[in-house]
Amino acid sequence: MRYGGQGYEIEVAVPGETLEAGHLGSIKRAFNENHERLYGYSQPQEEMEIVYVRVAAIGQVRKPEFYRESLGKEDASPAFKGTRRVFIDGEYVETCLYDRSRLAPNNRIQGPAIIEQFDSTTLLKAKQDARVDAYFNLIVAVKGS
Repeated sequence: MRYGGQGYEIEVAVPGETLEAGHLGSIKRAFNENHERLYGYSQPQEEMEIVYVRVAAIGQVRKPEFYRESLGKEDASPAFKGTRRVFIDGEYVETCLYDRSRLAPNNRIQGPAIIEQFDSTTLLKAKQDARVDAYFNLIVAVKGS
């Protein structure tokens, strides 16, 4: 919560486990008490704003089902995007780029390579390779191990 026009908020706990209209008075009092404790003053007559509400819930969730896909070809060329010079281990290396969303089960990529996706990037160095398993996981291995 905050006073109208303020640029900072103070957390205020809701009494009990549910939020009800009758709690508004105690929430306002708790906010003013917290403001007084933190800043040395309160302004109970001022307009107050609830800026956000944090909720925790407990419930049963169905266990997710994972589906195994059949393995296809090792050729990852449908996901190939091009090449780029990348600074790896102290030198520039011509590096293949792949689109993670276009990889299929059993596709294999030899490093050096970069596998790009919307939320992460995977770098494969020269002695590493990656394989897509039947669940679309990337399995990265060091050659020779």
